[in-house]
Amino acid sequence: ELVPAGREGDWRVNNVDRGDFSLEQVSCHRIWMAYEHTELGAHCKLFNVLQARQRVLIFGLGLGLDTYVASQVCEGGTIATVECEQAVANLVYPHIKDNTKALDCNLHVMRAKEFITSPSMLALYSTSFDIVWFDIFPGEASQFGNAAGWILKNITPFVHHGSHILFWSQYDWWSL
Repeated sequence: ELVPAGREGDWRVNNVDRGDFSLEQVSCHRIWMAYEHTELGAHCKLFNVLQARQRVLIFGLGLGLDTYVASQVCEGGTIATVECEQAVANLVYPHIKDNTKALDCNLHVMRAKEFITSPSMLALYSTSFDIVWFDIFPGEASQFGNAAGWILKNITPFVHHGSHILFWSQYDWWSL
């Protein structure tokens, strides 16, 4: 198991006997992330384009599977993950960070929009990412307004020609 069962504030990681596990916001009884056989297929579009030494930007830590897989496949690369909930970061990220093969694996606790518009993040990641992965719910994507238009306009400083921008859920993916 990648992340053991635990609780931090309003967030809980549940592990069940059959090997599935989930991240639950306790106060509203909402499952935000669950890794089950059916869920993993949606993440394959990310897993299928990962390679060694890539620079990967991931929005949404969740249970850490995407960050973990990227940190294993992109050996010698850079992984930057943006998560807006500090409690989720505290529950999940230490288990990822301890097992990374990436040269650099960082977590930034802030909203995606804050990361993209932050001059300090632009300076920190002065070279472009090969892959940008949005693993956030469509409701969370509403922080961008017209999500696709906003992303195409504002993600430009972080990508280069040949980069992939991929979305979990209803959105498809683009290659620039």
